[in-house]
Amino acid sequence: NSMLGNDLLSTVRAYAVSSSPMRCLKLSDSTPKKISIGWIKPHLECVGGVRRTIEMTNRLCVRGHKVTIYTPAGQSCGWMNAFSQIESLDSLRKRHHDILIISDPNLIDSFLAADAKEKLVYHLAAYMLYRNKEPVLSDYYEKTTDLHHVANSTWTAEHLFSHTKIKCDAIFPGAVDLTQFSPRASVKKFDVACYGSNREHKGTREIIQATSGFSLMKVASRCASQRELAEIISSARVFVSACWHEGFSFCPIEAMACGVPVVMTDDGGSREYAKHNHNALISPPKDIDLLRKNIELALSDPKLRMTLIANGLKTANRFSWEALVSEFEEYVVNLVTPC
Repeated sequence: NSMLGNDLLSTVRAYAVSSSPMRCLKLSDSTPKKISIGWIKPHLECVGGVRRTIEMTNRLCVRGHKVTIYTPAGQSCGWMNAFSQIESLDSLRKRHHDILIISDPNLIDSFLAADAKEKLVYHLAAYMLYRNKEPVLSDYYEKTTDLHHVANSTWTAEHLFSHTKIKCDAIFPGAVDLTQFSPRASVKKFDVACYGSNREHKGTREIIQATSGFSLMKVASRCASQRELAEIISSARVFVSACWHEGFSFCPIEAMACGVPVVMTDDGGSREYAKHNHNALISPPKDIDLLRKNIELALSDPKLRMTLIANGLKTANRFSWEALVSEFEEYVVNLVTPC
């Protein structure tokens, strides 16, 4: 069947069925009280945790809240547009916020010393799996026990509780910007694409071993702008992620939104959206043989590939930043203005 063998036709067909009208940022006055929000970050470089912060704070700004991101020297974000104010940690000492958010252990001292009506710890990773030897990590957990905690996945929250007995108030997972990540009519130049981070737990070494004999493109090596990412991802027949563990992995769901079949490992946090044989082919972390088998299957079986494309697009469509930020906004506003 020629239809099953044509990824582009399959993607267009599935996208037409799954997509909703384009979501835009619209000024909202639905919240009765606008609040002052601060978010402390170690940097604003191109990583998933920073994407989350910018995506969420941009929408909180549009909704009328006064939002400031603090970095050690007030470094700006050069790869995404940031609507919030960006200031240095020194300036935080002179500020008061209704709510102050932290999502990195290294900034615990600045966070604890700052003035805020409420303080929130947003857990974006199970740091105890790869940073447990760092002295700051025990301080991060011990000194924030009595504060409010939320996590980016059920898996992250469960690891946090098993390690520290800290319970999270709520789960606010990740999402995907469907105005940026959507199918492109790209020529398939590569068999496989991956993010390609040099960090060991991202699994790039395992991907390189599992794709021997296939053409592999590492997105991180392309130095692409944000607007070019969907085009680059769409130039591959399959997207592969082999992380050992992730709080919430953005790359696979962004590939789903581009209509590219996903092969990945069970990294923990991606259980929020990834389901084996439904929208991805999933194997245990570090199992190179099974990872390769799944890659070969996704490349060779056009009917399976069409199923993964269609279900991946439907999945991505359910993970909207607008919906996530609406829930998060309600949570933080209620913290500082309880009924």
